[in-house]
Amino acid sequence: MDYSAGGLPIGLTAQIANLAALFGGGPLLRIPAYQRPYTWTASEVLALLTDLLLAFQRRAPYYFVGHIVLVRCDRGDFEVADGQQRLATLTMVLAYARDHLPARSEALQGLITVDGAAEALPRLRLRRADERFFLEYVQIPGGLTRMRAPGEGRSDSQTLICQAIETIEETLATLDLETLDQFIRFIARCATFDVMIADERGGAATIFPTMNNRGRSLSGPDILKQELLERSGLADAQAEEAALLWEGLEDRLGRNAFAQLVGEILPIIFNGEQLRAPGDLNALRAAIQKRGPPKVFLTELLPRYGAALVELRQAAVKAGALSADVNRRIRRLLTLPETLWLAPAVAFLADHRTTPQRTLRFFKALEAMGLASYLNALRSDRKERRFARILQTMGDEQRLFGAQQLALSQVEHDALLGRINVQKRGESGHRRVVVLWLNAALPGGESLGLDDDATVEHILPTNPNADWLRAFPNKDQRRELCDILGNFVLIGAAKNDRLGNNSFPIKMKEYFADDGEPIFALTRDIKGITEWTPEMIRARHERLVRILAEDLGLI
Repeated sequence: MDYSAGGLPIGLTAQIANLAALFGGGPLLRIPAYQRPYTWTASEVLALLTDLLLAFQRRAPYYFVGHIVLVRCDRGDFEVADGQQRLATLTMVLAYARDHLPARSEALQGLITVDGAAEALPRLRLRRADERFFLEYVQIPGGLTRMRAPGEGRSDSQTLICQAIETIEETLATLDLETLDQFIRFIARCATFDVMIADERGGAATIFPTMNNRGRSLSGPDILKQELLERSGLADAQAEEAALLWEGLEDRLGRNAFAQLVGEILPIIFNGEQLRAPGDLNALRAAIQKRGPPKVFLTELLPRYGAALVELRQAAVKAGALSADVNRRIRRLLTLPETLWLAPAVAFLADHRTTPQRTLRFFKALEAMGLASYLNALRSDRKERRFARILQTMGDEQRLFGAQQLALSQVEHDALLGRINVQKRGESGHRRVVVLWLNAALPGGESLGLDDDATVEHILPTNPNADWLRAFPNKDQRRELCDILGNFVLIGAAKNDRLGNNSFPIKMKEYFADDGEPIFALTRDIKGITEWTPEMIRARHERLVRILAEDLGLI
């Protein structure tokens, strides 16, 4: 055997491709029957759109969407072994643009179906159960309009597709047509995939678990560390001390959080904006150089900002008699999947912390801003600039807490209250965050994290049994009441699974059973109630919304 032979491994090829290359004339893609259906909720769709919009606004040279694993088929097309959710969602984005950009509709349709013809073969075929639905309502022009009409008998995956379209429409409707055109061009050109192609299914089945679960990639901070030490001019003993400080901070924060500090948070603080291409070492070096030589960064800046991030992640900020309230609000911020609030929080603690009263005022305002951003009450194309402006005015008390900085505008304020008032079905991520924040706002409420065993339970269930149907016979009323805060409690996941759609007396017995499981504040709130009625749900909802809004300073 020739151990020096090079070339690609047998049965596997790989290439970098943008969305236009994937959908622009190559082999057709199809989702095989063994794959799960479309499962993305509005939260995942919004996260992808928000990331793409931020990259577009930064004029990033590319946005790495992720890995795609394909299997070559005998008939010439490819099975999608990994990547269905992203490809289907991006197809919906293209369909939205096709229907709103008449001058580009033919070209965009060509990325959705072969030759752009309405009845032609789709570039991406979903599983057989959803294939016709996706073709009729997404891939054929005009289908998005028909999808808005209520549909009976839609499966869970088809309902999620409808909700994904709604999220795309709500998010992209904020763009004027010229900006929408530029944004879609950016997606087609710069949305980039690492495409791995296996010659048979068995090979594909081993690729993405191995790719995602093994190894430890070399990050920008790993490369930067030695470079900064070499250029610092520190004596050997001082360089060794700086290296130990770096490593100690990395251990305290964890590898991922430390990489976030160096690669994301500090460039925002130093530059006033995110790096156009995350991981770009040249841009990272330039950001650090703006604040002084390597010696200053290693011995002064990194320790100070790192200590602030440790305080935040541990919710251990010192603010005298107000510490408990400050850290309760920080624990709530830490439940947000979005992290735009982190850079202003780190900068405030490291450079602008003064009195306990100012610290509480800052985090109370930042908390409302962070929740408004996550619930999309802020314009998605302006979020990054909004948080950057907070950094720019950190030392000016009047401007910092003024309009268009930390203070929400009236439109944003009303939008946030609206989002709290209505929890859309399918937006389980948004709903859980709002419920966790509400639980912490109640008297004696617990500050819970996303990893805690606390799930949202619908008292009036989404799939009611005969007892519930007799008590709530009106279908529209059931749907309205089921998904508002007044109908929720918090319980452990196992208990939630056991309860299902049982009647109210059975549920109450389980909620307050002496079984060693915690009873959270939101559940304690209904103790002693003997009957669950529409009037009670509405009254409780109004009271709970008022409690959370007052806690956030919205009323």
